[in-house]
Amino acid sequence: TLEVIKENKIIPKCIAVKDAVGAVEIPEACPVCKAATRIHTSASGTKTLHCTNPDCVAKNVKKFSRFVSRNAMDIDGLSIQTVLKFINDGYIREYADIYSLSQHFPEISQMERFGEKSCENMNKAIEKSRDVHPVNFIYALCIPMIGIDAAKKIVNAVGFDGFLERMEQGTGFEDIDGIGGEKSNSILGWYHNATNKEGLMHLLEVVRVQKVEKKNTEGGVCKGFTFVITGDVHHFKNRDAFKAYVESEGGKVAGSVSGKTSYLVNNDVESTSSKNKKAKDLGVPIISEDTFLELFGKQE
Repeated sequence: TLEVIKENKIIPKCIAVKDAVGAVEIPEACPVCKAATRIHTSASGTKTLHCTNPDCVAKNVKKFSRFVSRNAMDIDGLSIQTVLKFINDGYIREYADIYSLSQHFPEISQMERFGEKSCENMNKAIEKSRDVHPVNFIYALCIPMIGIDAAKKIVNAVGFDGFLERMEQGTGFEDIDGIGGEKSNSILGWYHNATNKEGLMHLLEVVRVQKVEKKNTEGGVCKGFTFVITGDVHHFKNRDAFKAYVESEGGKVAGSVSGKTSYLVNNDVESTSSKNKKAKDLGVPIISEDTFLELFGKQE
């Protein structure tokens, strides 16, 4: 929440801001989005200043943190502190504005802790991020309830074009395994917000979403099986790579052992870990990574 504003800066967790002579200044409009402000009085009597616009970019600054993060657009070096400063200075109002920051570099290069080299590095990172995988792009949009895993399921099932078409047509995504009605409604609700839809259209004008074919997992070797993967892995780069292989072959990866688990994969099959104990109690087979590859590895 935008609580107190002074000199076009967002200052959270303050009750009031006084000028040099001690008078309290109460701005009537938010300096970022220009919407009206209001004073909110809590039950304890504390008064805070709020912007009344729920879509104010300053109130949604955490979304920008996710947008530039490694799992999203991966804009290296563009910290959330820097983004916040550019928001306050009026350079950024929506995601797409990041891709036109270069027009402000003459002013930015004169700022404290910035310079021509900093602007050059920032520009390289921004330009590099223009080519983005659809999974990372969908995650970057900050749609409620839609993380990396959900984005993967959507792209694998219907592709990125299908994602856009279904949102536009309002047909939903509940038929996709692992999405369901709640997440589907979240996506459609997000898209039918005019601000979100307009922001998406602007963003698609300045980035290039990579063409990725939807995956046909009908005949995958893992289809019909649910795995839990725990401990260190040796053949795969990491557990995420292991999970990606299982999903690419039509299988599922769960985080905990249950009666629906087909196999627990643990290279220490004799471990006394809680997952091994639960698997034994439920009669779930515990196999090593080597055994998994013997059973479910692609035969050359």
